[in-house]
Amino acid sequence: MKVYTFWGGGACRLIARELGFSRPWDKFPYRRAVELVGLRLIAGIEAERSTTAPAFFQVRGSGAIVKWNRDNVLRLRYRLGVACPENFTHACAACAVGYQECPGGVHRDTYQLRFCDGCGHEAYFDPERRAVHCADCDNKERLRAQGAT
Repeated sequence: MKVYTFWGGGACRLIARELGFSRPWDKFPYRRAVELVGLRLIAGIEAERSTTAPAFFQVRGSGAIVKWNRDNVLRLRYRLGVACPENFTHACAACAVGYQECPGGVHRDTYQLRFCDGCGHEAYFDPERRAVHCADCDNKERLRAQGAT
């Protein structure tokens, strides 16, 4: 079962440290929320918050979870003894390849290159979203809509 929740920037930074990210000057610095994709965690499901679906507030990691996250995801994303399977040099967070094809991916499906009417450029579309605009335009629209509520 999938459980959906929204975490603000501050919550993401705190959660990142629990899951294996380091301080900014060390080997695994956390930069943005999308980097949490694909990492394991422990979430305490709370009955009082779970009226229609499981809901949680507390998130933590353990020594074993931090080790798994670092060994199986973060070392690849930070190129620490693990090369990119595609030999790319850009950051995994900026990559079009999805985690179904690469363990360093930060989104499920590999993006598709098409023309976007929103920005007027050939750009990457996220097939999972089925959006009418490219991933960048779609993200801007979603953030604008979220700020309005």
